Amino acid sequence: GVGLLYFSGHGIQIEKMNYLIPILPVNTPCTEEQLKPLAINATKVLKQMQDANTRVNILILDACRYDLTRSYQKGFSLNTGFAPMAVSQPTKPILFRGPGGLMDIDAPHGNIISLATAPGKKASDGDKNNGLYTESLLQALKTPGLTIEKVFKQTATEVAKASNYQQI
Repeated sequence: GVGLLYFSGHGIQIEKMNYLIPILPVNTPCTEEQLKPLAINATKVLKQMQDANTRVNILILDACRYDLTRSYQKGFSLNTGFAPMAVSQPTKPILFRGPGGLMDIDAPHGNIISLATAPGKKASDGDKNNGLYTESLLQALKTPGLTIEKVFKQTATEVAKASNYQQI
């Protein structure tokens, strides 16, 4: 089978780990330590997907947002988006040649991890109902006959163009 998790919302990097943030009231002041038990550790999600023994797991995270550090600024160290995903062995290097050049990411064999932007960067919320990444992904998914690899490559290309190569 195939495992798929798509998450769009807020995310933050705490101590080089990626966390997906559930909906909280805006301007709720809290510290990183108070937030960690409420957040979802993205690496643990990937591990659970691997433990399900599916042939392929697809993890799509459109969760690197500018607004989070503004909303929860009190008590948070400002960060610059998600960290590279730390995953278990065995790993197989994935090479992606996009508009911004070459990026090597170690991902477990049989897993596809797609972030809205490069590790350490922030993603744009865009000016529509969805973030820039999700808007581009939805358009690519509507294109008949594309393989999953081509869907993500087309998405990456469109995001780069639409952001004037600020979001890769």
